[in-house]
Amino acid sequence: MVNLVENPLVQAFHELQVVSHLLHVSHHFFLHLKEQRSGLRPQTAHWPMEVHEWAETARWSALLIGLIYGKQRYDYLKPIAAEERRIEEEEKKLREEQERIYKQLSEANSDTILK
Repeated sequence: MVNLVENPLVQAFHELQVVSHLLHVSHHFFLHLKEQRSGLRPQTAHWPMEVHEWAETARWSALLIGLIYGKQRYDYLKPIAAEERRIEEEEKKLREEQERIYKQLSEANSDTILK
């Protein structure tokens, strides 16, 4: 099984998101400090922020790669899971049959004249 945490593409995408989020939060924090010092509210909206083309391309590429990987992984795991469910169902039927036989034997042993 592939560990997504060790996948370098996932790590790079996660780091890009974290850095982007930290930049956004720090930008608003410093704007807030500036507002407090000056007593003025900025006249321009700060969202949506301009995103570099390479960052946007990297995000969409990572999303597309993730979708393709997820579909391939799903197609790989689906028959395995179906086989496991089939085996589990067979084992459940055998277990229920054994419990039924055990119950019948215990009832037959408990039915004696000495009751």
